[in-house]
Amino acid sequence: MKEYQPKKHRQYVLPHNTYMETIYIIRSYDALKQECADILVSSPDPEDGPSGSGVSNQPLAYVIKTEERTRRIDAVDKAMEKIPPEYRRGVMENIIYRKPFPDDAARSTYSDWKQKMVYYTAKELHIV
Repeated sequence: MKEYQPKKHRQYVLPHNTYMETIYIIRSYDALKQECADILVSSPDPEDGPSGSGVSNQPLAYVIKTEERTRRIDAVDKAMEKIPPEYRRGVMENIIYRKPFPDDAARSTYSDWKQKMVYYTAKELHIV
């Protein structure tokens, strides 16, 4: 299914690559949350015998991974707060799971809010 960016509201139109990058970040929202939870409960692999200097950067690697994932999760959450509550679920399900928009509002209304959601997320991530 082709991802189409509406051109109706010019101030929310992103370059194609930026739009697609932001869409994929939003689509990975659930996976990012799961990875953050997994990082917190995982333990480093035991070392296999004496090798190297014995100094590990494992905790630093966990902090860096968690920081990047948390930054993306927060950006999506902040963008979602700018969308009216009645449209949030429909917009997120359309982006993440590619479900059709619900029938409780016009398709164009949901499409407009989806476009704004992607734009606000890109803005929060400082991509734009």
